[in-house]
Amino acid sequence: MTSAFAIRGYDFYYPALSFRNIRTYILTALFVIGNIAFPYACHAIPNGGKMFLPIFFFTLIGTYKFGWKTGLLTALASPLANHFLYGMPASAMLLDVVAKSLIMVLAVTLVTSKMNKLSFISVTATVVLAQLLGSAFSFVLGNNLGHVYNSLQVSVPGLLVQVVIGYILLAALKDYGHKKS
Repeated sequence: MTSAFAIRGYDFYYPALSFRNIRTYILTALFVIGNIAFPYACHAIPNGGKMFLPIFFFTLIGTYKFGWKTGLLTALASPLANHFLYGMPASAMLLDVVAKSLIMVLAVTLVTSKMNKLSFISVTATVVLAQLLGSAFSFVLGNNLGHVYNSLQVSVPGLLVQVVIGYILLAALKDYGHKKS
């Protein structure tokens, strides 16, 4: 990965998957498994869930690489599966986490529709947009501004993981599913 590609970006391809395509559901299942395993590991660290935001990572990757349909299914299934399997997120936080997962899908979709290249900047823009919209939603949902601000401060390591590791993984997958002519 050179810095020129991180800034200018790669041509980015993702397979056009539909709700009728079995591959959509297989990929969704894999991303949900990732969104179960990664949070499970992060919750072994005190405040690991709040710090690393692990439930959003594979939603970011799945949506970026395979489109909003895979992202939507992953965003809905991941928090629900985690809640029913491990009780995390707690019932009081479930709506907030589901909404923020859906906001991640929206952010990826908006950024990729405007920036048709995969770059470090596009991934950063996606993560920042998702975090800002998610924080605004938390505030509207009734969390006070101090709580929202503290959540943002605590989540900086997770935002960095999403941007850096997310970009590296997406760059490695950049040609997956693209048939070269």
